[in-house]
Amino acid sequence: MTGRMITISGVFAQGAVAGFSKRTGGVSEGAWTSLNVGLHVMDEAQCVIQNRHAIATDLGQDLTRMTFATQVHGANVAIIAKDSIGAGAKEFRTAIENVDALVTKERKVTLAIVAADCIAALMYDPYAGVIGAFHAGWRGATQGIATATLEAMVQQGANPLTTHLAIGPSIRRCCYEVDQPVIAKVKQRYQQLGLALHQEVIFEHEQHAQLDLATLVMDELYVAGVPRHAMLDVSICTHCMPGFYSHRRDQGKTGRHGGFIALR
Repeated sequence: MTGRMITISGVFAQGAVAGFSKRTGGVSEGAWTSLNVGLHVMDEAQCVIQNRHAIATDLGQDLTRMTFATQVHGANVAIIAKDSIGAGAKEFRTAIENVDALVTKERKVTLAIVAADCIAALMYDPYAGVIGAFHAGWRGATQGIATATLEAMVQQGANPLTTHLAIGPSIRRCCYEVDQPVIAKVKQRYQQLGLALHQEVIFEHEQHAQLDLATLVMDELYVAGVPRHAMLDVSICTHCMPGFYSHRRDQGKTGRHGGFIALR
C-alpha cells in the first residue's frame, strides 16, 4: 500500500499493473478531498484530471490511454479495441456508455472503474494476456455483472481456471444494511447459481439484512470456474474505515476512488 494506491502484486504483477486508489494524495477540496477520480460528482474537472494523471504516473501508464465506463448499475460489458482507448479519460461525456465492465487484450491500456461503496473489481488471465474490470453494486451483482465480465474475457481467449480476481475497497456486511427487495434479489440470484445462501453473504434480522457484496461476487465467479485460491479481497470497508469515499456515509456528496489495471 502506497500513499495513493493499494498495489496488487503476486500474479497481477506478472505482465500487468493493477491497484486501487485511496482518498489521499490528490488536489481536490471540500467534499471531494483529495484524490477524487470521478468526473461526474460536481468536483472541479481540472482537479479530477490532475488526480487521474497522478494515478496513471504511479502505474507507469499514460492518462490518454486510461479508459472509463459510464457505469449504470447494469450487467453490460464493453470490449475495448484500439478505437475506444482513452474514452472518458478527460471528459465524462466520452466514456463508454451504458456499461459497467471493460475487457481488453490491448497493451498499455488502463481499464478504470470508479466507486464509493460499490465494488471495483479487477480480473486478469496472465496466460491469455486478457484483463477486465467491473463495477458491482447490489443491482449489478444480482444481474450477474461478474459472470458477464468473465464471459467477455473468455471471448478474448481467457480461461476461467487461470483467471485471477482482485476485489477493492467497498462497503461491507458490517455497514451495509439492505431491505426486503434487495434480500429477495440476492436470494433469487443464489437460486440461479444453484448455491445455498449463507450468512457470510447475507445476515437477516427483522425486515432487513446485512449484505456482503464481495462474498456474492466471489461465489458467483467460483460457480463460473474461477478457483477460490485465485481470488483476492483487500477486505476494506469504505463506510467505516478511514481513507476512502462512501456514498452512504457521506449522504451522496462525495468523490470516487477507483480500480485500475493495464497490461504492460
